[in-house]
Amino acid sequence: MARAFVRSIPLSLLPLASLPAQTLVRDLTPAAASSVAGNPGLAAVCNGIGVFAATDQYGREPWRTDGTEAGTFRLRDVNPGAANSDPSDLTVVGNQVFFVARQDGMGRELWVTDGTVAGTRLVIDLAPGSDVSANISSLAAFGGRLFFAASITASGTELWSTDGTVTGTQLVADLAPGVNSSDPSDLVVWNNQLWFVATTSATGRETWRIPAPGTAPAVFELAAGSASLLPDDLCAAGNQLFFTAQQTGLGRELWRTDGTVAGTRNVKDIASGTAGAAIERITSFGNSVLFWANDGVSGLEAYASNGTLAGTSRLVDGVPGATGSVAQAFAITGSTAFFGAGNGGVFQLFRTDGSVAGTTVVHGPFAQFSEPVAALGGVAFVARQTAGTAQLWVSNGTAAGTREQPTNPPVTNPSNLAVLGARIVFQANAQNIGNELFVSDGTNNGSHLIADIFTNRGDTPITEMLAFGGRLFFRATSGGLGAEPWFSDGTQAGTNVLLDINPAGGSSSPTDAVVWNNEVWFGGFWPNAGLELVRTNGTAVGTRLGVDVNPGANNAGARRLTPVGNKLFFTATTTAGVELFVTDGTQASTTQFDLQPGNNGSNPDNLIALGNRLVFTASTATQGEEVWSSDGTVAGTQILVDFQAGSTSGFFDGFAVLGNHAYFAATVNNAGIELCRTDGTPGGTTLFADLAPGTAGSRPNGFVTAGSRLFFRAYVSGLETGLWVTDGTVAGTRAVLDLPGTLSADIQDMVAVGNDLFFVADDREHGRELWFSDGTQAGTRLVADLNAGFGHGVMAGTLVAMGTSGFVAFAGYDGVEGMQLWVSNGAPGGTFQVGRLGSVASTAAGAGAAKIHSLLPVDDRLFFVADDGVFGEELWVFTLDGQNGAFAQNYGVSLCPGTGGITPEIRAFGLPQVGNGAFALDLANGLPNSVAFVVAGFSPSLFAIDGCRILVGVPWIFLPAVLTNGAGGARTPLPITADPTQIGTSWFGQYVVLDPNGPLFGDLSMSNGLWMRLGT
Repeated sequence: MARAFVRSIPLSLLPLASLPAQTLVRDLTPAAASSVAGNPGLAAVCNGIGVFAATDQYGREPWRTDGTEAGTFRLRDVNPGAANSDPSDLTVVGNQVFFVARQDGMGRELWVTDGTVAGTRLVIDLAPGSDVSANISSLAAFGGRLFFAASITASGTELWSTDGTVTGTQLVADLAPGVNSSDPSDLVVWNNQLWFVATTSATGRETWRIPAPGTAPAVFELAAGSASLLPDDLCAAGNQLFFTAQQTGLGRELWRTDGTVAGTRNVKDIASGTAGAAIERITSFGNSVLFWANDGVSGLEAYASNGTLAGTSRLVDGVPGATGSVAQAFAITGSTAFFGAGNGGVFQLFRTDGSVAGTTVVHGPFAQFSEPVAALGGVAFVARQTAGTAQLWVSNGTAAGTREQPTNPPVTNPSNLAVLGARIVFQANAQNIGNELFVSDGTNNGSHLIADIFTNRGDTPITEMLAFGGRLFFRATSGGLGAEPWFSDGTQAGTNVLLDINPAGGSSSPTDAVVWNNEVWFGGFWPNAGLELVRTNGTAVGTRLGVDVNPGANNAGARRLTPVGNKLFFTATTTAGVELFVTDGTQASTTQFDLQPGNNGSNPDNLIALGNRLVFTASTATQGEEVWSSDGTVAGTQILVDFQAGSTSGFFDGFAVLGNHAYFAATVNNAGIELCRTDGTPGGTTLFADLAPGTAGSRPNGFVTAGSRLFFRAYVSGLETGLWVTDGTVAGTRAVLDLPGTLSADIQDMVAVGNDLFFVADDREHGRELWFSDGTQAGTRLVADLNAGFGHGVMAGTLVAMGTSGFVAFAGYDGVEGMQLWVSNGAPGGTFQVGRLGSVASTAAGAGAAKIHSLLPVDDRLFFVADDGVFGEELWVFTLDGQNGAFAQNYGVSLCPGTGGITPEIRAFGLPQVGNGAFALDLANGLPNSVAFVVAGFSPSLFAIDGCRILVGVPWIFLPAVLTNGAGGARTPLPITADPTQIGTSWFGQYVVLDPNGPLFGDLSMSNGLWMRLGT
């Protein structure tokens, strides 16, 4: 099937069968030259692959690079959509890189990658629960395993290890038994042992060692009993382990050990007295260490030590006097170390062999100097000589061989230099590109941009979506226009700005649009009138000023437009403040209700139609926020009940209409916040049900009407977050779901489909997933756990009913395809992905869409706003019916590739229309010259065999086998008879290909799925 974002081929030239049901409507804001920063930072190199964190439209996620553009891509969208996973603590262990990252619903946990998309996965959720983290830190490789500190409830923060599997992840030792923590840190491998620092009540904070993987830690005490020298900064160098320690009379100074008590001692009291030498950046240099220290006289400067008193000395006084230098990293190249010393805008590059005599200036002065790395046979660093910006420099250790390194295109302020084989990779800022990833091999022609990670994709802000006359009304900002009204029929040609109401880049800013009297009314700017009521019949000539509430150029800011029969209620701002208005569409018959005399306004809110009356809330100085009603006349506009006498507000949440009543929550005397209702009259406004007897209150909220039922949330002792339902009688008001120990936010996105309710809930076991209720406890259930475990599978705020089809649509995430569009009919097998958003590279990486929101059904189409990672945030449409009800749409992924890692694809030839005897199912990307067949059924599925997803539900129908051609293609005829009684029938198909490299039963590969519906 043609990809949804193809735009280079005119739609009229595409074969009908290849037209996707999920289509970019129009790229309203084409991409411009990019100046958006990806901010990559290379952090670990494994098998010639650099793994790093970078930011694009999918947030800050793990990436990889081999130094080429093709080999640079996102490994996974760990935290789906635009949210950040913020990978950190990247640590190489053998052929894998471990890192810590966040996923909403899971918290920050341990992940691993082998540098491939398929090999990037969660290791284990050590601290299960919604957004609970194990606080993983101090990662180190030892004996082919990863050792790290992690915190769980049962054992506190202790030492763990893993081989990268769930079963191979284990607690090494609970050194501080129970919930107490030993807080291990400073993990370092020395003499084939793992050394670290930890605290117990018996030993205090001491050094510990593990002789070999699988053996128990043993303490190596520097101070007897619970006394402690507080060791820190462990660094191995030859046959010595250096560290800093705090000793009475010395302060914190440099120490060393050979692994025996007798061979453990203070090396030198660098800063005489008790002040301590403020040692930092201890770096192994052969059998010695380099470090920065302050002797209390010369300030912070570079030192070297071989572990003896005589062999410990300051290498150079980079800034004469007590000011001292800025501590920077040491770059080691064989027997030579490079470092920068200086302060206050005067820095020099030094080289040293570890002796005072062998420490010399290479080049300088520089006005700015930072972080050298050993690379390109010498050292690379970032520096600035005088005016201008910092640039990349390289040096071979001689003054003549130290030079500025040009790049193409020119860059400024390089940073995060890292070695990748014979090249260095770094981030830098280039004009029209932003802060992105560059590579250099030390030659002028070999220094260039690798990838523009975060491009300017031309987002189009789209809001105010509204169905009108079979088209979509919406507000968009695009192409030199400000925020103006647009219409779309779901095609590119039929998607256009309605009228540039405020020309020359100005905006009319349509707001709170509603359909009333066969027109769209909205609050917006009109020339010479300001922000007022605007109306349109869907044509440019039929778009005009509706009512000028504040005559002249004064802004009324019309909001909260609410039709009630032949009247339109709204709020607007005048000299009386924000008050309620009503109009019949004419200027003369537009009336203001001054509910709060003076200029403060009553701030009407929560407007809803109840029969031929308006129910709303308003706030006055004497009554607070309470429930009001209006029939459109001044005499018929009144407060219904002052639930809380005086200025205290009684209203809490609402409204939703069931039958002849509007339901809401209010604070009722002696009952707390409880369920109330009104028929629009004072006498008919009462407490309806005291769900939590007493004064505690059940705090009902989130009211949604579903046919003859009203669903809502409420809190009752023992039902901390309950889903409730009422049929309008007290006896028929009951709880249908209890999620104990959770919060109101854990039941959300409540959407009615007939008499039933779809909603999103987090039960603390499955993350945020799709649920269904028929109004009974037995019929209230989890529909599907899309993202298995605690990770969220449904994006909050996206659930919507698809007209009268019985389906809901939402943005979903299954941990494989990234964020995609999903649909469900409430059955586990009837819940599946449709279409596929994302570029080729990002889809392969499981990125999907960066954003999906604002889903809105219009007849047989579902409009939505999505950022697919290619065109930016734009308007899309998913067509359910296709041509006169005939429908063929790909869905799901099989995770079942064949030879060469290529996954077969199923496609429709033609449309499944009554009497279409030529209809067939095509295969692409199968194994050439092999055998294939279609498995068909009347429902979709998501169960797995041998890691392959079976996308067709049982019972199965096996269509006749066909032979694939030399290109791996095939066609299975599926002629459709002229039987109109079958119109509307849906069925599902998936190709199975005989392939010796296929994972299914060791010799089969499988395609994606095809959802078909018979039409005319």
